[in-house]
Amino acid sequence: EPQAQIVGKVGQQTSEIKRKQNSLFDENSHFFGAPLAGVKVFAKGSEQIYETVSDERGEYKFVGLPSGEYEIWADYPTYFESRKERVQTAAKGCGIGNITGSRKGSIGGRVTDSDGAPAKYVRLSLVSADASPQEIFEERENDSIWYLAATDEKGDYRFAYLPAGRYYVIINRTNFERSREAEYQKIPRLFYPNAKNIEEATIISIKEGEKITGKDFRLPKID
Repeated sequence: EPQAQIVGKVGQQTSEIKRKQNSLFDENSHFFGAPLAGVKVFAKGSEQIYETVSDERGEYKFVGLPSGEYEIWADYPTYFESRKERVQTAAKGCGIGNITGSRKGSIGGRVTDSDGAPAKYVRLSLVSADASPQEIFEERENDSIWYLAATDEKGDYRFAYLPAGRYYVIINRTNFERSREAEYQKIPRLFYPNAKNIEEATIISIKEGEKITGKDFRLPKID
């Protein structure tokens, strides 16, 4: 085309709570960049602001633009965090501008040992409270079926980029997860808040964009 174009995709970074493959050692494995359709996209140049809408594949296109630098962004729902990008165009050229928004929802807390000291590298699972009992307790060899996190040096954990839903947070959900750290192998399966069975567990409900903290565990004394 005689004038410049800008093309790209609008995506969303959202936690995939239930895993589909062995991905324990890939810290980004629980994210997927699904396309976001029907979102307004803006391109601001030196002369004016242009507007279009992403299609069913999350793709958008601006055509017939004057050459120059453009600031582009998408009109994400309020429960997403996103940033503006910059694209440089030239006559008869095509600029690429992919835009990604991240869900704000998160659940976090701290795990301490029986003396109140931080418990490092404890494995926790985030599980849908609407899953069947078979799914909740499913075991996989060398894998975890649900979104898996571990506490840091301070004993803190966090599940990020969450969609609205109802969840259980579980320590040592399966034998696979219990075997990760020898120090905590003797700890029984624990549901938030320190319940030993699912009937006594607390379901954590989260709204779109909500950031929940303070979901703490205190581990029992280890022999």
